[in-house]
Amino acid sequence: MKTSADILERELRRFLATDDDQFIRLFITYSMCEIGLPIGTPLSPVNHHIMMFVIDDFIRQDLMIEVYVRYADDMILFGSKEQLHEAAHRIR
Repeated sequence: MKTSADILERELRRFLATDDDQFIRLFITYSMCEIGLPIGTPLSPVNHHIMMFVIDDFIRQDLMIEVYVRYADDMILFGSKEQLHEAAHRIR
């Protein structure tokens, strides 16, 4: 099972388009705590946003939802009734 650190590392590499292991490890070291992403640190909002790119891609590419709004972890999806029922089922 992937940990929060694994997901953050993968998304940082993709987002920053870098293979600089030293930078990535340093970033993750200062971003994570023993149980995951800490709340309230200066990097927390940035890390959360980077990790939510996975959900953004899933909604756009896999669910084919073209219009949606996300603020932190709250989302509003727009589409047909059938499309939204399918999206709710697959997101769960």
